[in-house]
Amino acid sequence: MTYYVKLTDGRLIYAPRKIKDGDTIVYNPTAEHLLPLGYKPLRIEPMPEVEEGYHLEPVYSETDDEVIQDWEVVEDPPVEPDAEEILDILLGGGAE
Repeated sequence: MTYYVKLTDGRLIYAPRKIKDGDTIVYNPTAEHLLPLGYKPLRIEPMPEVEEGYHLEPVYSETDDEVIQDWEVVEDPPVEPDAEEILDILLGGGAE
């Protein structure tokens, strides 16, 4: 399935499921209807494997013919202890 999108301020805007073409409403518009409105096909690059402690975030770029979704490897944020772990630390229950 091909998705049609616009890239606006680094975010994807998906093509609507219905558009107005003159006096006609077109449901599930085709490329023929969407390309003149500035929508382009979306190409999604394969997701690379990442090491533990990292995750992927999508990044987008655009050519004259398509929008490309690629991936950026990002370090995971530190894990905050939950309330039970904090209480355990404060009460000295977690020490071995």
